[in-house]
Amino acid sequence: ETLARATHVVFDKTGTLTVGRLRLVDTVPVRAGLTAAEALERAAALECGSEHPVGQALADAADGRLTAAGIRNTPGHGIEGTIDGVTYRIGKPSVDAEPPLATDAEASTWVVLADADGPLAWFRFADRLRADAHATVERLRVAGLEVWLLSGDRPATVAQIAAEAGIAHAEGGLLPADKLARIEALQRGGAIVAMVGDGINDAPVLAAASVSIAMGSG
Repeated sequence: ETLARATHVVFDKTGTLTVGRLRLVDTVPVRAGLTAAEALERAAALECGSEHPVGQALADAADGRLTAAGIRNTPGHGIEGTIDGVTYRIGKPSVDAEPPLATDAEASTWVVLADADGPLAWFRFADRLRADAHATVERLRVAGLEVWLLSGDRPATVAQIAAEAGIAHAEGGLLPADKLARIEALQRGGAIVAMVGDGINDAPVLAAASVSIAMGSG
């Protein structure tokens, strides 16, 4: 009944509008003496067991020779753990940290591996829009629904996917709490919101929306 009365459909990006099978296309060490292979092994050790597409892509690309201890996951930020007594973090870049390639790679998904002294290496991933995403968005729009895209990914990446899918209202760089705030603001304004997410970092938003559709294993 709620779905039939929906006024807005809000999509997550990775694994929802996109295929969600990320592929590692670049490893860029930025710390002297660190090779790309060494950076990849450390990143993969932190992401071991992760269900996130980034973690799966790193695990697929690495040999799995290292293990990490004390792994802590902070939704929307990344994963922290200890390897050989050194604490590392891998996740989305901070506001003041920019990927090393900003031209043709502008719309890629980037994560950074860092220690207490700062960035060690950058990893770039590629994904693609689902074949039926644009047609789905168009059918929703023709039916009178307002379609939004809210994502934690880089704004440039989100803008490109939104353009390909035909979505006018898109925001990137959002934490799970930011997505939740957007949904609640729409609802306070009288909107009946259907949220479509992959269930990995979207649990609070899926729970708060008027009606939710969880993709994959969500």
